[in-house]
Amino acid sequence: MQVPIPDMFGTYSPWENVGKVNNRGWEVSAQWRDYDHKVKYSFGFNLSGYQNKVVSMGGTKPYVDSADGSSRIFGYCRTEEGQPIGFFYGYKTDGIFQTPREVNAYVNDEGELIQPNAHMGDFKFVDTDGDGDLDDDDKVNLGSPHPDFYFGINLSVAYAGFDLQATFNGTVGNEIFNAFKYYTHQPLGFANVQSGVVSQAWTVGCGGNSQPRMTLDDSNDNFRISDFYVEDGSYLRLKNLQIGYTFPAAWMNKIRMKTLRIYVAAQNLFTITSYSGLDPEIATGVDRSNGVDIGVYPQTRVFQLGLNIKF
Repeated sequence: MQVPIPDMFGTYSPWENVGKVNNRGWEVSAQWRDYDHKVKYSFGFNLSGYQNKVVSMGGTKPYVDSADGSSRIFGYCRTEEGQPIGFFYGYKTDGIFQTPREVNAYVNDEGELIQPNAHMGDFKFVDTDGDGDLDDDDKVNLGSPHPDFYFGINLSVAYAGFDLQATFNGTVGNEIFNAFKYYTHQPLGFANVQSGVVSQAWTVGCGGNSQPRMTLDDSNDNFRISDFYVEDGSYLRLKNLQIGYTFPAAWMNKIRMKTLRIYVAAQNLFTITSYSGLDPEIATGVDRSNGVDIGVYPQTRVFQLGLNIKF
């Protein structure tokens, strides 16, 4: 399949930037029903997945960076030959410098500091190409927004007038680029720092911190694009839940009703995930910036109480 690949400024040139993408997908579903006993139930699931790989950029450019998102942080996705569309791209971190000795020990073969502007409490960025210098050539693939598979589960149970219906959905194996951390995890002065960040920030004598030092003088550029922003996006969500009761027909005949059912329902009741953002179910609608959270509003939790009446 041929698809137009956007250029560096996010515009499409169908004549010059036509690339080729190989897509392969699969889907499996199954359903089991038992309505022959007092307890009637059904259970079903579906699994689906896909793989895509850019096999040609049309001979115009070796790669295309993401063009959407924040004006302060950008270029976190890349599309290039041999890789999936919009993989995350940036520096790898190797912990946080705990002492000045660790900063001074991070040198190249000539004894020069690889991060001369770093201080204790700053991120240590990996010199991935081993040339003794930290530059754009050290940026690597940090993960993919494309899940290994999607899944859905549906369950229904009915007994003695009571009924329960539940639907779950989720993904496994995808990463999310939490770009919103740029605003909520450092003291920029124009956005609130997220709750808990200060307690996670590096302080003298406290090893194992996941957050660099809190400072307005960030000479190390700690919040450059790196795996600090990349998180596991797998999740399990109870999408819909409904519990109801249908009153016996004998009762309804006395008040000249055919049926009366009362129910309570909820949407997005809970989500199980390790993702630290507001919602792991992110859809940007842009292939080159898929899985990027720039402050996506979370899906609303809804509660309902209802009656179904037939006369």
